[in-house]
Amino acid sequence: MATESEMPEDVSVWVRTVYKEGAQSVLDALHTFRASHASFATDRVLRCIVSAADGDASRVKKYIELAQKDWRDVVTAAEYRYPDTRVRDLSKPFDI
Repeated sequence: MATESEMPEDVSVWVRTVYKEGAQSVLDALHTFRASHASFATDRVLRCIVSAADGDASRVKKYIELAQKDWRDVVTAAEYRYPDTRVRDLSKPFDI
């Protein structure tokens, strides 16, 4: 597990692969979020943010804002489909 402000390797690789030109701004936003919200900005929450944003860097910001209000909403958005079917487990690293 990464230290509180470190980015997990699987998240870094995922972001650089999926977000391409916007990757550095996404990583910067995730680092800032993690540094200021270490108590709940876990590896899982970071994975959920980038997964739910689905390659759209502007949506990363929206999911970070959502996580700041209630991180569980981001987990629900990334891991579940309505009404309560779990479709992925992002507590585990991305397969890279």
